[in-house]
Amino acid sequence: MRSDRGGEGSYPRPLILVSRCLGFDRCRYDGAAIPAPFLERLSRFADCVTACPEMEIGLGVPRQPIRLVTAGGDEVRLVQPSSGLDLTERMEAFCRERAGNLGAVDGAVLKARSPSCGVSDTAIHAGADSSAILRRGPGLFGRAVLEAMEGRPVIDEGGLIDPGLRERFLVQVFTLARLRSAEDACRASGSASPLVSFHSSAGLLLAAADREAGRMLGGIVDEGGSPDALLPRYRRGLVRALAGPLRTGPCADSLTHAFVCFKERLAADEKALFLDSLEEFGSGRASMGPCRALIQSWMVRFPTPYLDDQIFLNPFPRALEGFEDSAGDGGR
Repeated sequence: MRSDRGGEGSYPRPLILVSRCLGFDRCRYDGAAIPAPFLERLSRFADCVTACPEMEIGLGVPRQPIRLVTAGGDEVRLVQPSSGLDLTERMEAFCRERAGNLGAVDGAVLKARSPSCGVSDTAIHAGADSSAILRRGPGLFGRAVLEAMEGRPVIDEGGLIDPGLRERFLVQVFTLARLRSAEDACRASGSASPLVSFHSSAGLLLAAADREAGRMLGGIVDEGGSPDALLPRYRRGLVRALAGPLRTGPCADSLTHAFVCFKERLAADEKALFLDSLEEFGSGRASMGPCRALIQSWMVRFPTPYLDDQIFLNPFPRALEGFEDSAGDGGR
């Protein structure tokens, strides 16, 4: 696995499934490009594998629009109103093959509102020729990906606009990439030592994400045993631990824990600046970015091996922080 080495440390590269129309190819139904500047930047630090379900079931570009329609009860069909084609079986066969072979993918970014790739907000119409929308839900491929990912992060390009959702996604995929690197090292060596090191580096992150899950994961590591026995259990537990939002209070506690490591070596105005920034974060008026940046600067001045390895303080490349993006729009 390649790593990013841009003066910011070393980050194993996440493997991310992306809808191909999001900046990778002009495969939208009308052939238009969908700008995705954040994904373009992310691809410098991650390995993106793309999919366009419509193209892969034989629909060309340009093509007539397709839509989801209700077929009674919970059943949904994928149809092309202009041709009268029912594409459900073709799409479901593709979904079984592709979603069933995601392997080591750490996360997915899919096209919002798409009848194939939508994650949660695809329109489900009353009929092929009806403008009435009965409800919204995932597209056929989006649903298959959500099931196959088993809790690994799946987001649409609209979600990446929200700073909180974007940071959560980045923390998840880069942490899972680090775990994959540790898993590979465990299997190569036949030793659980790389997993022990990973768990130590995830200490502050797990305290911020889910302290109880962190203790449970620590118990798995402490049990010892072969990597083949430990790794699947640890991975399932970590995915669950990272599934929820990073809450302000526990994050502030982890930031304070790091601050205490430097407290006696800082000038009074530096301490005051951190505490002011922490109060801004705790009250919801600012992100944790300023606090983290201060701690990172002190880590350079006062090398502290324990903190240097903490994922929480360097969760992903700084070039991905504070990025202002705009979402693409439209159907498939």
